[in-house]
Amino acid sequence: MGSQNIKVGAGAIGKSAQIVDQARTDLKQKLNTLQGQMEQVKAHWEGAGAGAFQNVQVAWTTQAKDLVDILDHFRENLTSNDKQYTSDDQMSSDLLSKYSSQMGGK
Repeated sequence: MGSQNIKVGAGAIGKSAQIVDQARTDLKQKLNTLQGQMEQVKAHWEGAGAGAFQNVQVAWTTQAKDLVDILDHFRENLTSNDKQYTSDDQMSSDLLSKYSSQMGGK
């Protein structure tokens, strides 16, 4: 396969990071609500069932935290890439301006 060019509009990466961050915030709120509801349900379990429910709850909480962490890392990567993209774009613009002025352009 040949090389593929990826085009990114101005601000697209930063906007994507904002969308991921909002999704992460929304997910955390919903997970916290669900966690509270699970605590209420847990109060009704007794004996071996209570232990099994606790194990499921711990596993669920761990997986939910992992998902939030993934979104955190994704947002951080997008933000970092956006900064690098902006820096590279500015550097290219500066170089082109320099070459243009050396050639007598404005």
